Amino acid sequence: DQISGDYAGQNIRDYLSAIDDVAGEPWADETRMGCVGASYGGYSVFFLAGCHEKRFKAFIAHCGIFNFESMYGETEELFFINNDYGGPYWDRSNQVAQRSYANSPHKFVSKWDTPILIFTGEYDFRIPYTQSLEAFTAARVRGIPARLVEFENEAHQVFRPQNSLVWNREFFGWLDKYEITDRGTLVTRPSGFPGWPFLSTVHTFTFFILSFQSGRHPSNRLIHWKNPPVH
Repeated sequence: DQISGDYAGQNIRDYLSAIDDVAGEPWADETRMGCVGASYGGYSVFFLAGCHEKRFKAFIAHCGIFNFESMYGETEELFFINNDYGGPYWDRSNQVAQRSYANSPHKFVSKWDTPILIFTGEYDFRIPYTQSLEAFTAARVRGIPARLVEFENEAHQVFRPQNSLVWNREFFGWLDKYEITDRGTLVTRPSGFPGWPFLSTVHTFTFFILSFQSGRHPSNRLIHWKNPPVH
């Protein structure tokens, strides 16, 4: 309820203050941090890409909302968008809605400066794959390193085993490429999620990827994600 009508407000401030606190720990390497999110978390990635002020070395977004106005006309969940945005974009008398649309991630692309990997599924009618296409196009036109992974037979989540393998290969390959992690990284899995990080186990999440300073941890590097909500 706090997020509804205030997508770019307190929760974004919470993201940034939390990562700043963690980055200040002696065991964290603030020069090798990444930001990953799916669904609402994907929106968060697109928005943070325009305001993170070089905190992150790389982004990964899965099925995120990029353009609030086109999203309004595309989604199957219009009731949800009306609740979360506050109403349609053409209602100029609705202050909540106008604030929501004024803070759509696509309006801050001019501030994007960080590599981004984008996942989407062509059967996603909740957040249609065209949102990811818009984000990818914007990044490439701006000359930002970007990669689009589009599954023709997946929806909002990835369920097919072979596709899950592709998703994981692309996910960790992107982190390896930008030196946030590498092969041999220790990955902490939430209890009850033996198949993590296969995306089919989760619905909406945002998490940050940190690297340990050399010598601060036996593995030297760690991906840490605590207690994601289940679908």
